[in-house]
Amino acid sequence: MATEIPRELVRNLNDTIQTLSDAAIDLKGALIHRRVDEIWEILTIKEEYAQKLESYISLWDEIVDKESSDEELQAIRRDIKEKVFTLHELETHNASLSRSYLASIRKALNEVSDEHGQKATYNKDGKSKQNNHFIVRQFG
Repeated sequence: MATEIPRELVRNLNDTIQTLSDAAIDLKGALIHRRVDEIWEILTIKEEYAQKLESYISLWDEIVDKESSDEELQAIRRDIKEKVFTLHELETHNASLSRSYLASIRKALNEVSDEHGQKATYNKDGKSKQNNHFIVRQFG
């Protein structure tokens, strides 16, 4: 018994995976160049398309027979799996870049709070006084 291939669903799956892959590549560039506004825009897009992908995969599982021996369907299934695997690799790299970026932010904030917060200095008379330095003044 031949299973009818849901062409529209296959097209939607491919388009969604491609959009997520493009967004992952854009996110990589934004993370490397520390473009915060662009990072948030890309994450918003990714969230929207991730929800679409989840619903398409759920629909695929409902419609398509997993036991089907139709060769065209098997080829489509392999193609989608390869694209999802590639997307997963891109996301793994981005997760590493995100952790690195967050670590550098954490380090900068720790340095500011440890070294550049309130510190004791002495005036001309040798008396101790407190100076408050803001991050903006320290790093410009």
